Amino acid sequence: SWVTSNVNISPLAPQWLGYKFPTARCINKFTLSNRYTNDWANQAPKDFTLQGSNVVTDLDATTNDVDWTLLGTFTNQTNWNNSTGETRTFTVNNGIEYRYYRVRVTATNGHPACAIANWSLIEAEVVGGVAYNIQQPNPSATYAKLTPAGSGT
Repeated sequence: SWVTSNVNISPLAPQWLGYKFPTARCINKFTLSNRYTNDWANQAPKDFTLQGSNVVTDLDATTNDVDWTLLGTFTNQTNWNNSTGETRTFTVNNGIEYRYYRVRVTATNGHPACAIANWSLIEAEVVGGVAYNIQQPNPSATYAKLTPAGSGT
């Protein structure tokens, strides 16, 4: 989990959660989960962006607000499930590999602090300038594999 202090998050006082990959990766989907105890759904992010950067360094990633590329803007994310938690999936139109990513929160659902239970970044494979999502196989699906003889499962 990630929780800010009670800082009255706003567009003028955003808070962010970031991740640095060992090498640049193309991310075009991500998930956010809210915390679900003590009425914390009002701490879930309401308005936020996903940003990527290859320019910032570890040192200036916390202070540099200029060298980030806006990948997606999400607004009015309300009514997070308070009793069991909820995971929402967000898609961005991105075909570029970045080493640094961050979710930059500019509003919560009424609380001065922001809380995120889980943040997952979903990688895409870039082939010929087009991003294709890498997803886990569906365990209920059947797959076919051709053998040299032309048959198989």
